[in-house]
Amino acid sequence: MSRAYKRLAAMKRNPRDDWTIDDVIALCGSFGLDCKPPASGSHYVVSHPLVEGLLTVPARRPIKPLYIGLLVELVECVLERTK
Repeated sequence: MSRAYKRLAAMKRNPRDDWTIDDVIALCGSFGLDCKPPASGSHYVVSHPLVEGLLTVPARRPIKPLYIGLLVELVECVLERTK
């Protein structure tokens, strides 16, 4: 199992862990999601061409479990559509 899949499994298993925006950026990069830093404000914007809509993630630490759960769902959706 690659590091990316281990990180995804860890986020899914424990979204309440002390995840940082660096973890989010790394996960997005591993699975081909765009993770754009804020032009102004404090929210990163996560997207993928195969999935409609955007996910905004606040850069403040720790990132709330809600956002980690939504990110995991987004990655799983992308993986499902790229099979």
